[in-house]
Formats: sequence, C-alpha cells, structure tokens
Amino acid sequence: MRYHAPVLTTRSAAESHLYMDLHSCPACGCPRFERAHELVAVDGALVSRYRGPCADCGAERSFELALADEAEPRADDAVVYGGASPSTIIGPGQFLAVADRHASAAPMPEPGMDEAARRRGRAAMQVAVGTLREVLKFVPPGASAVPAAAFSSDAGRRLHAAEPGRFGRARLEAVLETYRELLRGYGPGVS
Repeated sequence: MRYHAPVLTTRSAAESHLYMDLHSCPACGCPRFERAHELVAVDGALVSRYRGPCADCGAERSFELALADEAEPRADDAVVYGGASPSTIIGPGQFLAVADRHASAAPMPEPGMDEAARRRGRAAMQVAVGTLREVLKFVPPGASAVPAAAFSSDAGRRLHAAEPGRFGRARLEAVLETYRELLRGYGPGVS
C-alpha cells in the first residue's frame, strides 16, 4: 500500500498542538490525549506524526501534519504559530476564540502579585497575543477586515456572523496593543 502525503500543512510545533487541541476525540469529545511524536520523511516531505490514547475514553488518536517549507518562526515574547502567511489549518474565528479564552483567564497584572499568578497570567497573555496576531494575518493587504471567505470552521463562521466588527483591522490592532500592554505588565519572563 502506497502512503499518500497528508493534506494538512503546519507552520510550527505550536500550530500543530493548537490544531490538535481544537479537534476533540470523536468518540467522547475530550480534547486531551497523551501525544507521542515522531518526525518522518514521506515521499521527500517531513511529516509530524502524533499518536496516543484519549485522556478520557482511551480511544487511539492520531494526526499527521506535513511541515511547511518556511523556516521555524522566530520566538519573541508571545507564542509564535507561523510566519507571515495565514494558517491553512486553523481559521481566524478559531484563533480569536483561543485569544478570548486565554485573555479572560489571565489575572490582571498588579504590583506585588504572587509569582505563580504572574507566571500563569504571563503564559495566558503570551498565547492571547500570539493567536490575535494570527487573526490579523487573515486581513488582506489594503483591506479593512478579515473577509467572510476566510472562515473555515463552523464555530468561526458563527462568531463572524454574530460579531463581524470584531474582525476589523483597526479593532484587532487596538485589542492586540491592549494585550501586549497587559503582557508587559507581568514583567520579563523567567529564563
């Protein structure tokens, strides 16, 4: 039997893990599973294989994602999911929902906050900043908003239909700057 290359292409390990987190177990709906990873060459392409049992029901889960030809994104103070191009496996609505979830989970940075809370808040805001930057990559050059055609998931289309103004460039940039300011409020990361 000849192997057929996977259709899905990932830009980074962070994007691969977020993609898997967004695709719950078909048997029980749990998003978590113990991930064993291997990198293999298939027909001249690098493929990341992730396999493991579902954390709740034990059903075997597996994902195969081809690695993009672009270089691994440069790390900065936020989680980086890819280069300048938008994702082909995660849509703008999904990225915005992840940004919302992490930003709302972060405690407000305050002087004297305990180190554990500061680390939790910093980690949550690093994801919020990184995912919101990904939403902006879906705004075409010269456009003022993410186009409706960019939404690839049902949840993303519902979010866009309910709140299309949230996908305007100006609003996304303003929220991103607010998130960056909150991230700076936690102080430098721990090396």
